[in-house]
Amino acid sequence: MEILRATSEFIDLAAPVSETGDAFDFAVNGHRVWSTRLPPLRDGVVRLDWPQALQPYLRGHGTLSIAPFGGVPAAAADIDFGGGGEPVRLVDRSGRPVVVDKWGHLGRSLEHEPKGFRDRLLERLTALLETLEGLGYEVCATGGTLLGAVRSGDLLPRDDDADLAVVLPYSHPADVSLACYELEDRLVALGHTVVRHSGAHLQVTFLAADGSVDQYIDIFCAFFRNGEYCQPFHVRTPLPREAILPFGRVVLAGLSLPAPALPEAWLEACYGPNWQIPDPAFYFDTPWPTRRRYEHWFGLSQNVNREFWETAWADELADPDPDPEAGLPQETDRRLLLRLIPAGAKVVDVGCGDGQTALWLARQNRTVVGVDYALSALALARRKQSAADLGKVRFEYLNLNDSRRVLEFAARRLAESRPWHVVGLHVWESLDERGRSNLLQLISCLVGEAGCAFGSVFTDGPAAGGGPRTFTASWQEIQARAPAYDLAMSPLALVETASAAPRRRAVAFALGRHPVEQLYGKGEP
Repeated sequence: MEILRATSEFIDLAAPVSETGDAFDFAVNGHRVWSTRLPPLRDGVVRLDWPQALQPYLRGHGTLSIAPFGGVPAAAADIDFGGGGEPVRLVDRSGRPVVVDKWGHLGRSLEHEPKGFRDRLLERLTALLETLEGLGYEVCATGGTLLGAVRSGDLLPRDDDADLAVVLPYSHPADVSLACYELEDRLVALGHTVVRHSGAHLQVTFLAADGSVDQYIDIFCAFFRNGEYCQPFHVRTPLPREAILPFGRVVLAGLSLPAPALPEAWLEACYGPNWQIPDPAFYFDTPWPTRRRYEHWFGLSQNVNREFWETAWADELADPDPDPEAGLPQETDRRLLLRLIPAGAKVVDVGCGDGQTALWLARQNRTVVGVDYALSALALARRKQSAADLGKVRFEYLNLNDSRRVLEFAARRLAESRPWHVVGLHVWESLDERGRSNLLQLISCLVGEAGCAFGSVFTDGPAAGGGPRTFTASWQEIQARAPAYDLAMSPLALVETASAAPRRRAVAFALGRHPVEQLYGKGEP
């Protein structure tokens, strides 16, 4: 094998045909950042595109080495990705090493973490198990946690979290989803931070001192249905009940954990017949019938783009010298906000990010609730609050992709006061179909006859592929959908960003029960 060319976008290799299809580890300056299988040769060359999430870190010079899993490097070369001649730094702003996980996202890996990280994870796993058992749930180790315990008696060095399954006594998907929401409520009432991935998948999240995400433990809600053992998002197999219950025990890093009665049977159902053989390039290839059932029963992932924003705002949290003006609304947006939202009004700022808009509105004599689904964004927003802001603005977790929680949030706000005004600056671009529907429903619930919503969307900008900050949205689509929610949408102004490169154009608009007088001329922008 020979490295022919390496850029920040791709790698070209000369490799024997016998190695295509095999899994290899890719390391830069000795730091493993990615594991994948070699694709087939094309014109005698193997080309691999670097994962998109990793590309922004590929700046500077270093040594690229490629090795089969558990082996010595098969190829190595000095490389220069450009960017000033500094050594490649594969760490985030807080100094944590980055690695590409099996989903193609940047994640953590125990192999790169200090010992304290591993110890904290085991302590939190033990405590959460005791909590769930104390609440009366049938809970056991699952996923990579079970695989590590059975294969080696320890955590998998390339894992980054812990996994638990709660086996529920229901068979109907609606009952399973309701029980999962009840489980979330009970954990939140005990002080846990919980991120929901679907109607049957929770993630108990543990925060660092600065409010960014430190670790998490997945909880998968499992059940028996029509002779099959079902554990979203991947496992659906005709395992008999006695293969799971009553639980047995496995040992993980010296800890005794509950496990399926026949753990090997569960592991084969999840990872296939070769589960005993480590596979650094493993990914879940869920059968289409199983995926279809789970998506229809429990929904797709409710965290569209959330990992991007968690990482982006965590970087801002780690910035020792932040720009106090960064993130403030554009001047045109500020003028429109003050004209549309009267002094003393109650405001919900959706997708509040670092809180700059919410804090600015509060300082203009509005009472504001800022919501976001990125925990690091909320931590940053709370850090920017001054003592004078307390009582005028507060920040809450809300995922606009979760229809149930959106309606619950609306009900709580209406119990406090009515009407509410809603602000959503450049949040629409990051939302999928479901999220936009939920946001329109939220606005319809809150504004009543006297309130309104103010939004803005980028209509042009950088090429797709640069992450949600580069996304665009169609204000005409929002306008077309608004009547279904008893809303009228009024475009108000064209807004051009102040940044020199690249300048972007946006449309500002209002949503309410009735059309709002256009403040900047007549006609569509």
